[in-house]
Amino acid sequence: MLFMNRSINVTASASPALAIQITSVKNLRRLLIVIAVLTYLQTSRHSQESLVAEQTSVSFSCLDDDVENIRQSRSITTSYVKCKSQLQQLLGTSFSDLDDDALRAVYASLAANRLANFGDSSVLTFNELIAANELDCDNYAVLAGHLIGAEDPALRMIGFHGGAVGNHAQLIYERDNISVLLDPSIGLVARVDFDSLLSGAKVESGALKSFYIAGRAERHYRLDFFEDRTRTAVLNGEYKPSDLLYYFETVADYVPKSRDIKRLPTPGAMKMRRRK
Repeated sequence: MLFMNRSINVTASASPALAIQITSVKNLRRLLIVIAVLTYLQTSRHSQESLVAEQTSVSFSCLDDDVENIRQSRSITTSYVKCKSQLQQLLGTSFSDLDDDALRAVYASLAANRLANFGDSSVLTFNELIAANELDCDNYAVLAGHLIGAEDPALRMIGFHGGAVGNHAQLIYERDNISVLLDPSIGLVARVDFDSLLSGAKVESGALKSFYIAGRAERHYRLDFFEDRTRTAVLNGEYKPSDLLYYFETVADYVPKSRDIKRLPTPGAMKMRRRK
């Protein structure tokens, strides 16, 4: 409850009327107007972020209809065969040279994204990951690795701290002349190699596809913003070498060392240590 202090000024004059000045009422009105405007702007901003995500994302109906089959079978094999054609169509010409192994990696990343909402998690075993309702960024990446083979040497696990994407884990598939950046947390796929990503090279809009579902997570307004921020960082070449937290040759290599990330001899880990 708001209380108003009324300042009353009684003037000595022939008029019987009292001149009453209620200044706090005016101040209260101004305050309520400011609060209303700020609330509107905040709501509008979240709505616009969700709208941007919806307008720039690709709908993958085949995968969306098959998520529970993947969970129950604990495999993407059958689902990938069923949805491969639609995946190639949705990716477009910038991804037309991807072979079957690379496409499976893309599909595994997108399947991991659909299997759980974004949230707090520390699980890393396949049994826990496939059954989880919520996953964090590194959990998504590890789940994607399990779905295609956590020891696959073509699938590297990379992490960053600070900079354009903050503290975040992603995957990069690199084999022969094929390179694809994968972000299972938000369903992002981009044609960029590791060196180009960290050297500030921009990515053409057609070489990035977002399969993000806006508003899906309970705290979607934060994730909607993060999806937009990450997509923009990749497109504009905003990653920096000084933000690198880790680079593991395989997803399997990351798991046993995940609790000791702060001790790594990397610029990102140094930032984490100095934060204390």
